[in-house]
Order: sequence, then structure tokens, then C-alpha cells
Amino acid sequence: MDMIKKFELDKKLEQKGKEEGREEGREQDAINFLKLGIDEEMIARGTGLSIERILELKEKYQIES
Repeated sequence: MDMIKKFELDKKLEQKGKEEGREEGREQDAINFLKLGIDEEMIARGTGLSIERILELKEKYQIES
């Protein structure tokens, strides 16, 4: 693999890692908001996550409304 292709691949992997980190942060925010009893729709608006994903997190972590 030549240096240019390696550099491009490294940049793509770095960008993907950053996006995954941001997504994990949004999900953790949603979990914290759910624990505080904040409405799913409001959490979706604030985090950019779908209501479906928020409900999945709510079920996964057994968070009561």
C-alpha cells in the first residue's frame, strides 16, 4: 500500500472513530435524560437521536418513565 492510500485510510478511520464517539456521547446523554424522567420526544429533539433509538436504550437499560 502506498503512503497516500495509507494516509487516506488513516484519515477515514480517524473520522469514523470520531463519529462513533459522538454517537456514544449522544446515547449516554439520552440515558441520563431518561433517568431524569425527561420526555422521549424532548430527548430526541435535543440529542438528534431517533425516538426509536431512545426507546431501545430505555428498554436495554430498564429505565422506568
